[in-house]
Amino acid sequence: MHTASRVAAGGARATIVVTGPAGAGKSALAVHIAHLLKGSYPDGQLFAAVGNTPVKDVLGQLLRALGTTDLPTGVGDRRELYQRLCATRAMVVVLDDVRDGRTAVDLHPGSGRHLVLVTNRDAASIHVHNGQSAVLQVRSRPGS
Repeated sequence: MHTASRVAAGGARATIVVTGPAGAGKSALAVHIAHLLKGSYPDGQLFAAVGNTPVKDVLGQLLRALGTTDLPTGVGDRRELYQRLCATRAMVVVLDDVRDGRTAVDLHPGSGRHLVLVTNRDAASIHVHNGQSAVLQVRSRPGS
């Protein structure tokens, strides 16, 4: 947890990639970190189960969670609105089961003060280019 606290305290934007095999507890760890650090991000927490869901649909879920009722139809317009709504907020965003780096970029809240937790089975496919970042490797559970 020390690593997560250090990364979150390091700047306006922080991203933590939680990686490991299926069933290792990545999602539980990401949610636990989000819960522990939510006091530093008083404007809310968002959770998106990504998986194979199209980015447009995930953005729709995130926008609805932010109170948007009239959703733009295009993925670019949804991304722009999502990032605009997040720009003035300090939030924790959990993006669970992100399959590739492009999806992580498309669902990132953009500018503003955020902690983004991304769970993924292959950390090499997720590249973070801005703010503080860390990769946490979760190993298989004992007996798995």
